[in-house]
Amino acid sequence: MRFFFVVFFLLSSSIGAQERIDLDEYLDQEVDFSILQKIYDETSEYSDTFIDHTPKGITPKIREVNPPFRAVLPKGAHLTRVESLERFKINETVYVRAQEQFPGSQTSFILSKDNRPLYTTLTKNLTSIERIVNLAPSGDATVVYEAPTKASSSDTEFQLETNLSFHLESIDASLISDLHQTSESRMSGNRFQLQVFADTALPIDMGLAMSFFSANLGSQDGLEEFGSVNVNGIFLGPHLKYTLGEKDQSYTELIFKAERSLSFKSTDDFIENSYNGVLFGLGAEWTYKTFLGPFFAGADLKFSRYSLNSTTSAEVLAPAQKISQTGFGVYFGYRVMVNL
Repeated sequence: MRFFFVVFFLLSSSIGAQERIDLDEYLDQEVDFSILQKIYDETSEYSDTFIDHTPKGITPKIREVNPPFRAVLPKGAHLTRVESLERFKINETVYVRAQEQFPGSQTSFILSKDNRPLYTTLTKNLTSIERIVNLAPSGDATVVYEAPTKASSSDTEFQLETNLSFHLESIDASLISDLHQTSESRMSGNRFQLQVFADTALPIDMGLAMSFFSANLGSQDGLEEFGSVNVNGIFLGPHLKYTLGEKDQSYTELIFKAERSLSFKSTDDFIENSYNGVLFGLGAEWTYKTFLGPFFAGADLKFSRYSLNSTTSAEVLAPAQKISQTGFGVYFGYRVMVNL
């Protein structure tokens, strides 16, 4: 192999010194191989020594033939035609398939489509783009795909918005006040509420809410020793909300509420009254996003209509007529997004 390499190097140097050369004339020249034979004989004496000193347990690495690669050949690069050894300069930058003549060679072949060597050039003239080209998609460029319709998109995740909030409320309690004969006609209480909204592409989000209400009324007129009136209720119903405006860190929403009482009672030391009622509310809330998650605060106006369902008092005949009442509340809470 060394012998043919040296011969090739001498031939290449001789050819590169001429712009054009007659291949037949070149082959007729006599070449003195005596010096090459002497070098070959001297190196052959040490071949066995090199093999004997190969470390045990290590397999010598055998280089494979360099694979072809895609490259850029710049304007002005010199090429030599393989068949005629004609040497010329290209007038524009081109993309080619190339292959080094051997690993680390200073000369490379320019290949045809069927990987047949057509020209040679200096390897330094070539800029490999193999890595860049391999990043491109491997799809068939001749295939024409139909444009997808808007209805063909799908979302594999279903997102739920869960809100936990605490409310402070002031509510008209004229019916409860009359039944328990208290001096106060309004009651102040608090409400714990859980809301779950489905996050959809619709402009209005729909959800379901459950709330637990608790309040106190003053004692009976002139009878403070009998204690106050406790009011408790559980409500369930649909909620709708619409986003008014959204910024990077905050947004504002309008909320409509409709709830029905699952349990609504008022008790004192002597009697217990049970009610049926419905509640409608309209509110606005503001949400701010933090590193701990989104927090929100809001205010709402409630309109309720309820009637007495049952009582333990012998003086009251149930059911009584339905009574309408209003209430106002403020609240704050925390929001959690859940993916199903």
